[in-house]
Amino acid sequence: MKKINFIKNKYVITALAFVVYLSFFENINLISLVGLKKKHSELQVNIQKKEREIEDYRQKSESLTNFEMKEKVAREKYKFCKEDEVVFEFSNR
Repeated sequence: MKKINFIKNKYVITALAFVVYLSFFENINLISLVGLKKKHSELQVNIQKKEREIEDYRQKSESLTNFEMKEKVAREKYKFCKEDEVVFEFSNR
């Protein structure tokens, strides 16, 4: 009997209606919060990957401080060569 009176209480009904309204019909509702939390975690993973890439590029740029490393990268990656130098490139088929 007391449970029925508790459910019929106007304050309980108002509070439940308010919670339902906030959960589903407000601009920031539970459904959008779950989606935003998922997107936030994806962005955090992406940030960590980018920070690792930045660290790798930092290490590579530090290794390019000496002339030999710069020349090696220029020759291998960008196919540069010195004047009066002929480069033969062989490919395996």
